[in-house]
Amino acid sequence: MPFYWIIFILILGSMMAIIIAGQYAVVLKHQFDKDYKPRFIVNEPEVYVIGCLGGGIGLLISYLAFEDIRKNDSLNSRRYLWISLASIVLQALVIWLLSYYQIITYTL
Repeated sequence: MPFYWIIFILILGSMMAIIIAGQYAVVLKHQFDKDYKPRFIVNEPEVYVIGCLGGGIGLLISYLAFEDIRKNDSLNSRRYLWISLASIVLQALVIWLLSYYQIITYTL
């Protein structure tokens, strides 16, 4: 499998993680509003699952971009940050193993 497919998967996964994390940040922002009716309810585990499926970099970018996520994460022992960093390390390990066993080829 050529390496550009892995790059495509990582970019697509990161974009999806940023979109889902943005929706989660809106839910966090309005969590105490009584009259707020969200169209989509996004829970924290959904964001983690999308991040682990190829969007670890997107989780880290969303952590840096959305202040509501950072505020909520500071109350939860930095769980969001640690999961996003672990996801990046896990994805790098998988890519390295696929390269080591020559499943990913770097020739054009």
